[in-house]
Amino acid sequence: SRRTVRRVLAGEIEPARTVKAERDGRSRGGGKGSASGDGGAMLALSEEDGRRIEAILRRAADASYLEIVDFRLESRPGEIFVRARVSEPEEEYE
Repeated sequence: SRRTVRRVLAGEIEPARTVKAERDGRSRGGGKGSASGDGGAMLALSEEDGRRIEAILRRAADASYLEIVDFRLESRPGEIFVRARVSEPEEEYE
C-alpha cells in the first residue's frame, strides 16, 4: 500500500527481504528489497508445502467427485504456477 511505502521510505519500518529458492526447493535468504533483478520476488516453497497444496486440491476435487492427476508446482521470479489435470474417475461396477 502507499502507506507502507511511505513508512519504509521514512525509515519507520524495514523493507521486506527478498526470498529466493534453489531448484531443489531449499531456500536461501536474500538481501533487503522486494524483487530480484529478473522479474520479481521469488517465493521458496518446500516439498512439504507442495504436498500440502496438492492435498488441498485433492480434497476439493474429491468433494466434487473428481480427481487430480499430474500435479505440478513451479516457482519462477514473480510467479507461482500450479498445474494439475482434473478428471472424472471412471465408474466402477460391481
